[in-house]
Amino acid sequence: MKNFNETLADVAQKISESKNKNVLLYTHDDPDGLTSAVILGRLLKKYGAKATFRIPPTMELEKFRI
Repeated sequence: MKNFNETLADVAQKISESKNKNVLLYTHDDPDGLTSAVILGRLLKKYGAKATFRIPPTMELEKFRI
């Protein structure tokens, strides 16, 4: 099993290789999901990738939303 630093290095490598690629980001519709998607999308754009966002429908939690 990889440790956190090895996993982080893999993620950094993938981001740096994203130039001229289409990237699909799935996220949640809660504040931390949207914030993390925007941060990652901007980072990918900085590296030359085209990020597209998708928010899957919320099923289980929908009935508990205010």
